[in-house]
Amino acid sequence: MSRLAIENQRITLDATLVECRPTLRAAIRLGRLYGAPSAMLRSIAEGSITVLSDVIRECAIDRPSVPDPLFETGTAGIYRNIAALQAPAAQLVYDLAGFDPLDDLEDEADEEENEEPSDDAPASKPVTFVERMTNLFGFATGILRWTPEEAFDATPSEIIAAYRFRERSYAPKKDEPKGDTAIRVGFADLQDKFVGKEAANAA
Repeated sequence: MSRLAIENQRITLDATLVECRPTLRAAIRLGRLYGAPSAMLRSIAEGSITVLSDVIRECAIDRPSVPDPLFETGTAGIYRNIAALQAPAAQLVYDLAGFDPLDDLEDEADEEENEEPSDDAPASKPVTFVERMTNLFGFATGILRWTPEEAFDATPSEIIAAYRFRERSYAPKKDEPKGDTAIRVGFADLQDKFVGKEAANAA
């Protein structure tokens, strides 16, 4: 399940408070550098100064406020600084990927248990992390009609939630969970009113 209403991460670096937000822009830029979120998480766990620095810089709301260089030995020592940043940086990566690690790991385990292998299933090319984020951008700008800046400034979780709601709203009735019926009908009514209003204005 995607995390919504995410609090911005507030990280103190050399007495400077840096506020970070896991935006779609940061996800795409970091994905180009490091590939999948799993690779970033592994590097963070290993204490990579480069990855920690890049994650914090890309997610920083006010990038000029980030100290350069990011790591100073200071009184705490560089290793204590790294240890203090690993947890918030890892959470930023989880949010960049658009999921809650605890909920989604449980869901994936359930899916793997219930999945039946098929020899006839065609092999599909895996979608890369950057491709997935690019698809979210396309959905936000092409379907939701957000501006590119609005899409880039949103979190992946926000766009994923909108995508899932739209899927449920337009799902065929035979595949639709009963609990989603009222949501779909309400959404359709709103859409009819909006489209009708646009047509009247155009006339």
